[in-house]
Amino acid sequence: MKKVVLVFSAVLLLIGCAKDGKDGVTGQTGTSGVNGNANVQSAGSIALTSGNWTSINSSYYSILNVAEVTQDVVDNGVVMVYINRANGWSPMPLTAGVESYTFEFRLNEVIVWVSNTDGSQTANPGNENFRVVVIPSSQKANGVDYNDYKNVMEVYNLKE
Repeated sequence: MKKVVLVFSAVLLLIGCAKDGKDGVTGQTGTSGVNGNANVQSAGSIALTSGNWTSINSSYYSILNVAEVTQDVVDNGVVMVYINRANGWSPMPLTAGVESYTFEFRLNEVIVWVSNTDGSQTANPGNENFRVVVIPSSQKANGVDYNDYKNVMEVYNLKE
C-alpha cells in the first residue's frame, strides 16, 4: 500500500509541475553593483615614530593592533605587510643593507621586527610607514603576486 501511495504521489507531482504555458515578459536588466573586495581588508597606513619601537636584545619591535587578523586568518589566511620606501611600497620581509625588516602575526596583532643581519645592535628605526593586508582563507586568489603591492591592491580592489 505504501508503494502505491508513493508512486501515485510521484505521478501527481510530475503532472502538477508540467509546463503548459508561455513564459512571462522578461524583466528589465538591473544596474551593476559595486565591485567588492571579497572580504579582503587593508588596515590602511600605519605610521610609527621612534617612540613606538621597543628594544629587545639587539633588535627592535613594534606591535600593530590589527583587528582584521581573526582566528580564521591566523589558522588559514594570509597577512602581508608592506613598508613605504623611497621607490614605493615594498613587501616584507625586506633586507636593506644590514637592516632586516620581518613580521609575525597573531590574533588581532602584527609584530614588526627590525634587526641587523650581522647580529650587531640595531638603531631605533624611527619614523616608518606600514600597510597591512589581511586575506581570509576563503578569499585567496590564484595568480596573485603578493610581493607586488599594486597587484594585490588591484586584484582585491583595495583603496590606497
